[in-house]
Amino acid sequence: MHAYPYFAYTADPLNVQLDYALFRAPYPVVQDSSLANYNMFDATVDAFYSAIEKAGKPDVNIIVSKSGWPSAGNGNLTTLELDRTYK
Repeated sequence: MHAYPYFAYTADPLNVQLDYALFRAPYPVVQDSSLANYNMFDATVDAFYSAIEKAGKPDVNIIVSKSGWPSAGNGNLTTLELDRTYK
């Protein structure tokens, strides 16, 4: 799977916290039963596992093959500083 918190953040920056998208949230932002997610990457992977499980394939191994934050192309949402923070 590809996990890009950048796209969720840029689609809804009023409701998606930048610190959550960049692994910097000091507290769980999303609480789902016993799962507490401090970052959007983990929440994305958890959601993917849940979808696969609901599709009847709970034993499928998932590999994140791509993730990242762009460093240019969308003004102050794509800076070298944000890219470095994501890594």
